[in-house]
Amino acid sequence: MPTQDEIKTRLRLENVMWTGCFAADVLGPLVEDEYDREMWRTLSSHHSFVNAPVTPEQLTIAMNDYLRFAIGQALYHRGLSANRSLIKLRSFAFALDLGEADAVLHDTQIATRYTPYGMPLLKSFAQTIKQPWPPVEYTDHAQSKRDLELMASGASCTACASIKNGGCNS
Repeated sequence: MPTQDEIKTRLRLENVMWTGCFAADVLGPLVEDEYDREMWRTLSSHHSFVNAPVTPEQLTIAMNDYLRFAIGQALYHRGLSANRSLIKLRSFAFALDLGEADAVLHDTQIATRYTPYGMPLLKSFAQTIKQPWPPVEYTDHAQSKRDLELMASGASCTACASIKNGGCNS
């Protein structure tokens, strides 16, 4: 796991970029200094860090669960939530020293593929951390699976593709 200085530096960087509250959800509970942890708690979207994941095992479980949530947000066109999900996943990868996975979400070549709703980034992230793609939760319904693959390739989902001059990629 990163050092305390590295965690605080990352939190300050994210805060400057106005993404601090989402990074603080993941990284704030890892801050050992009580005063600093309280400051990041007030900036996070949580009212409490009680039961927050802090061990590598807990963080890994939380990251994998959150990845499935993030995929749902992208698949169902929840734009702001999909974007915030990428920030939180980036924070999980940082907390777990998953440099390659963290880099996937910072890679400017891949980051230009945010459209549609970050699905290409989520697929790259999932494959980097060795999670199944497509996730089993989305393989039971043929339409969802088809849309997931279309969006992961950077194309619009089937419903949006039928909209002239619009859709997932507008």
